[in-house]
Amino acid sequence: MIRIFNYEICVLHALRDKLKCREIWVVGANRYQNPDEHLPSDFAIHREVHYAALKLPLNAEEKVAELQNEMHEKLTMLDQGLPKNKKVSISEYRGGWISVSKDDT
Repeated sequence: MIRIFNYEICVLHALRDKLKCREIWVVGANRYQNPDEHLPSDFAIHREVHYAALKLPLNAEEKVAELQNEMHEKLTMLDQGLPKNKKVSISEYRGGWISVSKDDT
């Protein structure tokens, strides 16, 4: 009998997600190839046009700052909302395990 543990399932889900968005790829696979090979041949020449079509800034620091601000806002919301959420509790067990009660709907 094969036993699959939760962390193994999580690893497989993460692998699937990374393959889908081509953050990782499989050498020799037709479906999950190196994403650099799928760039238009004129990408470097027409970089501005391609970035505009993707609605991305040319300056990577600008996008990183935008993502950092968004992440900070969301983490602040979580930090402020978690203590008020009656369905979530954090125990003292092993440094604070998070428990979520069942949804009654």
